[in-house]
Amino acid sequence: MAMWSAVRESVRVGRRAPAPPVAPVVRRHVVVLSGGGARGAAQAGALAALLAAGIDPVGIVGCSVGALNGAYLAVDPTPARAEELAARWAGLRRGDVFGGGRLSTWRNVVARRPALFSEEPLRRLLADWLPVDDFDDLAVPLRVVTTSLTSGRAVYHGTGPLTDVLLASAALPGLFPPVHLPAGYDADGTVRTEQHVDGGVTDLVPVAGALELAPTDIWLLDVAAHPGTGAWRVRSALDVLVASLAASMRCRPLPRLDGTVLHHVELGAAPDGPGGLMDFTRTADLVEAGRAAGAAAALSARGV
Repeated sequence: MAMWSAVRESVRVGRRAPAPPVAPVVRRHVVVLSGGGARGAAQAGALAALLAAGIDPVGIVGCSVGALNGAYLAVDPTPARAEELAARWAGLRRGDVFGGGRLSTWRNVVARRPALFSEEPLRRLLADWLPVDDFDDLAVPLRVVTTSLTSGRAVYHGTGPLTDVLLASAALPGLFPPVHLPAGYDADGTVRTEQHVDGGVTDLVPVAGALELAPTDIWLLDVAAHPGTGAWRVRSALDVLVASLAASMRCRPLPRLDGTVLHHVELGAAPDGPGGLMDFTRTADLVEAGRAAGAAAALSARGV
């Protein structure tokens, strides 16, 4: 009876039951890393700034050089690991990626090989950078985009062996050879493969790959400078190729984000060297330019 009296008294004096507490929104940050050659150094600086500001990614998506950076960070997505990546980029040289000089390149031309450069230097670099070689051994989910030469479509990878997928995602047509990746089984049980090349051919800015990771926020670190913005300087064959891919991608709308916040950090105007996207002489400058842009983006997102 005492309880019912208390209820009647509450109603009589107009009291309201306290509202249930509102659970805070848990932000799910997913980082998307575009392709862009040596400008990947700017992504490393931006990643270091974002993680230092408390942006903790629950997933990473990458294309070409962005896939390499993403894999490095996905091993251990901490500020310390991001700083390690920035330091590695500051000391990276062209030979670490492309190998020998003009003589070996001409040998590949004379021998009519499918690419100017061997993938072996890049394979060695990945072996040095990554302590694991399987997507499932990474600390956070990683999605890497490649382009199937069989279907002509973008393919997103997120499980299985890692190195060959990274090599395929960075296999710019004509510069690096296509990479054979598993594509199912034939009737007799043998593994069927398809040739894959750089993911930038079909999805240079791979925002679409982030959606399955259920982000509230997408941080797009875009080192693919867009033609027409004044940031593009065509200096090499790689510049021509990536400029063409960027122009093509500008004709394709971004996928529907349905309320997801897109933080577009444009790094394509970072100061590259006289050799354009194949020039690794100014990687330290690129790292610092990216760091400044990443810090500014983090402050802007907080409304500071």
